[in-house]
Amino acid sequence: MRVKIVPIATRLITAGEVISPAGKLDGGPGGVIYDADLTESGDYRIRVFQRQNKVVGTFYLEVEIR
Repeated sequence: MRVKIVPIATRLITAGEVISPAGKLDGGPGGVIYDADLTESGDYRIRVFQRQNKVVGTFYLEVEIR
């Protein structure tokens, strides 16, 4: 699975993480936050958050499952 965060607002700085069914966290700063094989069965969650205060904006979340 590949997960990418694309901010639309110019000043928005994002980060994100993918949470596996067992609770393991993997991610990083905005852009491609995850690009790896899924090794567990079950529901994965994706969390996106801002990396600075007082900036509001929108973003696209691209999820590719191969």
